[in-house]
This record gives sequence, structure tokens and C-alpha cells, in this order.
Amino acid sequence: MKLNYKEFGNRHEHTLVILHGLLGSLDNWQSLAKRFSTQYHVITVDQRNHGKSPHHPSMSYEILAHDLLEFLDDLKLDSVVLLGHSMGGKVCMQFALHHPGRVEKMIIVDVAPKAYARGHDHIFAALFAVDLEKINARNDARNMMKKYIPQEAVMQFLLKNLKRSSKGTWSWKANITILHQFYNEISGPIQCDWPFNNPVLFIKGALSNYISDEDEANIANIFPKSTLISIPNTGHWVHAEAPDEVFKLVSQFINSNNNC
Repeated sequence: MKLNYKEFGNRHEHTLVILHGLLGSLDNWQSLAKRFSTQYHVITVDQRNHGKSPHHPSMSYEILAHDLLEFLDDLKLDSVVLLGHSMGGKVCMQFALHHPGRVEKMIIVDVAPKAYARGHDHIFAALFAVDLEKINARNDARNMMKKYIPQEAVMQFLLKNLKRSSKGTWSWKANITILHQFYNEISGPIQCDWPFNNPVLFIKGALSNYISDEDEANIANIFPKSTLISIPNTGHWVHAEAPDEVFKLVSQFINSNNNC
């Protein structure tokens, strides 16, 4: 699995590898990646079945973590700082638990290591409602999806997955059929047999319900050197809603010599 990626900056003391969430892509983090690249070597990655990375008929956190291992091996990166949002955060956690020697520090954005109830069925209904053969412009897809997706920000996020070929045909960048098929696995917990003992920063959107008060004890058990910080007035897409705060927190965490 040769994953699509972008590199920013030159080789520094730290290499920061960033993983996006479900139905996202590496472009979701481009603005912050450029800012981080003044301090670190930064790599953003399209995970399998997303963005420009290959489509594949299997999907689980163990598989995605193995993709990441192969990716780091291909780039000859022995030890990195991982940052992941939502699904990408779970991939980072799964990888760190299985390959702790490859992870210096880790930043997890608005997700816990637990199983989640289904919450994206309306998203997939909207995506499957789009008749790709009847699209002449992106707004045609919007009209097909709008009865399922009233929030403009969510609509804009999903429409980033549409691509148009040189022949004028439309398709989805994300492999929505496989993502829907394996949605229960994506919503499931990470597999944990032992703790990860390096520093971890959890960043939570204060208005998001992805990390609850009850999750904090479980996080502390699996990641004993973790810190949880909540950013006021932000939801699940914390990095898009408060990029300055995320940039500051992540930079301070990476540059700090303490162990949380």
C-alpha cells in the first residue's frame, strides 16, 4: 500500500506525521502543516481509501496501522511525532501501542480509544444519494445531498471528496462503498494489551462529545503520560475552528522536554 503524501519543510530534529479523519484527506491539514514546517519536517498522509491513496477492499485499525508502519519504513523514518484527528487519531493510537519505539510523542485530536455509536449514517446516505452520471457541476451534487446535510460546513467538507476527470466525468476520491461497509470497524475501539508510556497530548473541542468525562480514566490507563486540553468554543473539527490555538499547543508540546 503506497500511500499518497506531501512533505513540508526540511529535515529537522522532529518529523511530524499527520493523519486525517474519516472522509478527509491530507489537504485538511495543509495550512497548519505549512506553519509547523518552520519548526519541523512535516508529512501529511492520505490513508487508504481516502484522497489520492489507493482503494482497497479491507479496512481496520490494525490494517491502517500496518500501512503507517510500511510508510515510515519506506521513508526510512525510525522515530516520529504522530498527530491524528478522529479516525486518524485512532490509527495513531493503534500504531503507538504496537510500535512504541517508533513514536517519540503523539497528539490526538478529539477522539478517544473507545467504540462509538453509529453517527454517520446520514452522511453516507447523502453520499449515496448522488447520481454521479447526472452531475454537470458540483452544485448538482449539493442539491442531491442537501436533504440529508443541513450544515453548510459539513456539506463543504464532503464535497471536497468529489473529483472531475479530464473527460468531464465525476467520481468520489474516498472509497465510500468500503468505508460504509467497514463503518462498524471504524467506529470500534483500538486494540490495547499494554500502555503506551511516551508523552501524549489529547486536544478536545469543548463543544464536541467525542471525549467525555468518563473517557478520561480509560485514556489515563492506556496513556499514563497523557495530558488532555479542551479548547473553548470548538467542535469536532478543532484544527479548522481554532488553528492558532492548535498550532500553539502542538508546538509547545513537541518542543517541551517534560514527560507530561
